[in-house]
Amino acid sequence: IEAMSNGLPAIVFENTFAYDVISNGNNGSVIPSRNSDAIAEILKKLFEDRKLLHSMGENAQLTASNYTWDKYSRELYALVLSICDHD
Repeated sequence: IEAMSNGLPAIVFENTFAYDVISNGNNGSVIPSRNSDAIAEILKKLFEDRKLLHSMGENAQLTASNYTWDKYSRELYALVLSICDHD
C-alpha cells in the first residue's frame, strides 16, 4: 500500500493478502509464488512501457487512497460502537 500511495504499481505473489487489493494489470501485477522469472518479466515490461507504468501507477494511487489510517480508524470505531450498543 505504501508504494501504491506513491504512485507505484505493486507486484505481489498470489498467496498474499495483497492479492485481494491488486487488480492484475490495472494497479499492479499478481504473479505466481516463487517465480523469479515472472518478477523479471513484469519489471522488464514496466521498464519498457512507461505509459503502462504511469497508468498502473495512477490506478495504484487511487486504490491506496481507500486504505488510509483515517478511514481504518473510523471503521474500527464504528465497529466498536456497534458491538457496545448491541447489549
